[in-house]
Amino acid sequence: MYPFDRLVGELDLPRDMGGSALFDVMLVLQNNEQAHLRLGDLELVPENLPVASSKFDLTFTFKETPTGLHADIEYSTDLFKADRIERMFGHLEALIQSVLADPNRTIDRLDILPEAERQLLLHDFNDTRAEYPLDKTIVQCFEAQVAQAPDRLALVFGDTCLTYRALNEQANQLAHHLRDVYKVSPDDVVALQLERSEWIVIAIFGVLKSGAAYLPIAPEAPKARAAYMLADSKAKLLLADAATEATARDIAPGLPVLALEPMAREIAAKSPLADPEPLAGTRNLAYIIYTSGSTGQPKGVMIEHRSLVNFANFAVQAYGFSPKDRVLQASTYTFDTSVEEIFTTLLSGAALFVIEQETLLSTDGFLRFIMEKQISILDLTPALLATLNRAELPSVHTIITGGDAADRGDVVFYSQKKRYINGYGPTEGTVISNVYEVDASQLADMSSIPIGKPNANTEGYVLDDFGQLQPIGIAGELCVSGLGLARGYLNQPELTAEKFVPHPFQPGERLYKTGDLARWLPDGNLEFLGRMDHQLKIRGYRIEAGEIEQALLSHPSVSSAVVVGHGSGGDKQLVAYLVAQAGQALPESMELRSFLGQTLPHYMLPGYFVEMEVLPMTTSGKVDRKALPAPDASAIGTGSEYVAPRNAVEAQLVSIWEQVLGREGIGVEDNFFALGGHSLRALRVLSLIQQRLASQIKLGS
Repeated sequence: MYPFDRLVGELDLPRDMGGSALFDVMLVLQNNEQAHLRLGDLELVPENLPVASSKFDLTFTFKETPTGLHADIEYSTDLFKADRIERMFGHLEALIQSVLADPNRTIDRLDILPEAERQLLLHDFNDTRAEYPLDKTIVQCFEAQVAQAPDRLALVFGDTCLTYRALNEQANQLAHHLRDVYKVSPDDVVALQLERSEWIVIAIFGVLKSGAAYLPIAPEAPKARAAYMLADSKAKLLLADAATEATARDIAPGLPVLALEPMAREIAAKSPLADPEPLAGTRNLAYIIYTSGSTGQPKGVMIEHRSLVNFANFAVQAYGFSPKDRVLQASTYTFDTSVEEIFTTLLSGAALFVIEQETLLSTDGFLRFIMEKQISILDLTPALLATLNRAELPSVHTIITGGDAADRGDVVFYSQKKRYINGYGPTEGTVISNVYEVDASQLADMSSIPIGKPNANTEGYVLDDFGQLQPIGIAGELCVSGLGLARGYLNQPELTAEKFVPHPFQPGERLYKTGDLARWLPDGNLEFLGRMDHQLKIRGYRIEAGEIEQALLSHPSVSSAVVVGHGSGGDKQLVAYLVAQAGQALPESMELRSFLGQTLPHYMLPGYFVEMEVLPMTTSGKVDRKALPAPDASAIGTGSEYVAPRNAVEAQLVSIWEQVLGREGIGVEDNFFALGGHSLRALRVLSLIQQRLASQIKLGS
């Protein structure tokens, strides 16, 4: 009974002319209107007038009539499309029918999906069945390609060029040696710790041909982290090269370490060149990749041969790889984009070009490599693609990105003249579970770049908190199923049971809960909306904030720690908010980074450390992450005093740093890593320096 205008005025609400101050949705029940009103000889009849603009985001108006309840929905066309409102009518009708059918059903079990939309979500959008050689291992698929064109170029690194025959024979010799000397068998694990070279590919196929599964370990991985992975996986031996052999022997004393180059020379004349008899089957492990874990230790994702065969065969067709193609191998082999690059290339008869690390970290060198080698297919993270500064890339006809949200500007630029494919997928789904090929003509109508439709023999579902299907356009947790699902997490049955749940729509099958928010678009593509938990994606790396927080809490001076991501896209940074132990002072950022670097890889080290007296809390007693302050110059904690630019060149350099990092107050003596630096960001800085200061500064290497 309170006058609406007076209520709004007395509440003193912030006013926005684009919407209502008090509420967004109104429901009206018209149940006391007289259809006709007579005043003497005058008869008044209601007349519905056209509405030019909606007063609220949504207005539901129900009228009681002799034939039933009549409903109208008035909506803002800035927020909703007509097809969305039409579906909303269908949902409302289905909801009412569900209530009438069983009034005692709990609210979370009420059904709002009409049968036609349920058919779309369960079957039409997931009609992905495809025939692949799923009775073969990835090794047998590769050997079939070798037999088809043994003298075709397969692998290039520096001055080393290997045909399919030569690559296969070197892998065969390694496989025979592993079987004869180390007695490896199916589901055994052989770890690799190798620098970027042709030996990575030879070692991967050698291990797979021996029947074992390979476990990649980064050469720069902290000793404690590498030792944990070796112990957790019960690796049978560790393959190293000249650059990593000493480190490898130091990590796991007592574990056999095999140096590949001396081994190859030793067995060149005595180990068979022929394909070894297959030991592993389609349900045996192909590889284990460790990803960040929320409990403080990384977790090993186990991928079987049939999952890899299904993905690789799908990717060859979806991406259009052919024997004429030259594919760049740029990803680190501990990141599953390398799986996509290596196996998709070598199952299609194309040539794989492994780029040197130094070249990859030089924008000019990177571009020169692509052009000189006539690379035709690039498979990069959006952050790495951004370092190319939208160069024309005349030899490239297809660009594939994944691992993080696609950069809209790069998508618009490259999709005008090239195929641009945006991929999405958790490691637990074998590299990629969805792909979207960009149609440049439709970009203007898109608010974001979709992640596409499910891959072959893969299904996707968007579910609510109770495991019910979400309608088209409604956000929920993206869950995937099908042949791509991992076996689970190594030695973590509880976590496996939590994430790989019984399939609610296909008895006997499993469903993987990704923790990602998504929604279906009307055309059957999925749109990624973010994370449901505190997992982060930084430059393509999947990072559990909990693992960093646990590492910080192990420092004697830290009482509380919270880690969040700040920024977006390729500029996203890790920020650690810390509370010191009573009576103690927090160390400077470089000391904290050094401490964390003993157990965490470089991409998990925070770029900012913010000291706080207390962490903000919600009413439920949890850390209020939304209330954490944005990091600024005062939060760097570099341990050095601010030094202002002393001449014009330093002023321009500082200006470039501030532009690239999105920060102010950077001094000329600030440490790059304390500022949240990363090699890819360094490339952008150097690129700007080259553009603006080429005439003033002579750049070294």
